[in-house]
Amino acid sequence: MGNPDDLYITDLRLYKKLGKIKEMLLSGETLPKGVTHRQTVIAVGDLAIVPVCFEAFTEIAMNLRAKSPYKQTIAMGITSGTRSYLPTEEELPYGGYEVTMFRTSALLSYADNLDKIVVDEYVKLLNKLEK
Repeated sequence: MGNPDDLYITDLRLYKKLGKIKEMLLSGETLPKGVTHRQTVIAVGDLAIVPVCFEAFTEIAMNLRAKSPYKQTIAMGITSGTRSYLPTEEELPYGGYEVTMFRTSALLSYADNLDKIVVDEYVKLLNKLEK
């Protein structure tokens, strides 16, 4: 294997992620079982504002709007912290920078259908709000 410093940024991120996992396993540490994200929603009248801690693909915001119980729903990306890009499950096979960053931004890989999980969880929160 060559010098890791010669790797492209996306390959270097994967190299470092796998190195961290190897280090943890060799030291006897257990890997975390999952990742949690705090979610917040705000509603005023017929308007819902949904801060998303990812840079989500447009289709995710459109899906959220379609499922929202509010007349107007605004999904605001890269708020409530920044996790990574959030591509749709359908985009994952195409790869590319955003998909690689999604795959390598957390110690454990996110679920392929995280886009659907995020939308469903936000819709649950929106449905709990009093109108």
